[in-house]
Amino acid sequence: MSLSGFSSDKVSWFRHWVMRKNHSEIVDLHFQLTGLVKEHYRLRSDERHLLIAISACEYMICISDLVMQSLIAKAKKQIHEYEELMGDYPHPKTYFRPNNYGYYQLGVLLRRNKDKEREAILEEKMRSEGWGLGFIDIS
Repeated sequence: MSLSGFSSDKVSWFRHWVMRKNHSEIVDLHFQLTGLVKEHYRLRSDERHLLIAISACEYMICISDLVMQSLIAKAKKQIHEYEELMGDYPHPKTYFRPNNYGYYQLGVLLRRNKDKEREAILEEKMRSEGWGLGFIDIS
């Protein structure tokens, strides 16, 4: 089992592919990857499934900044569409920044393998992107 992370070429290729997608497609991809992590991690006793779960986590992490931007953009779009149809938006224009399951699951694996350095790097990346940090104003 390798927890060293993807090569920079693989990350670059995947990010470039994802950046050609619209916000809704990026959000959908994020949730598809979340489903893959959950499905394959449950079957982790078979090393093939564990490797698939780790790869899905890596994919989620390498596009996490794009996903957060897309989640916020999608929320803004929904508010804008509401206001065009109904008038003033009756609720605070905020967005709750959720946790990222890929960060969480890979963090569990890194802790089990006592890789505190990589775990700290991922934790810093997650926090710098806003994952799990609560509400923000999107007005």
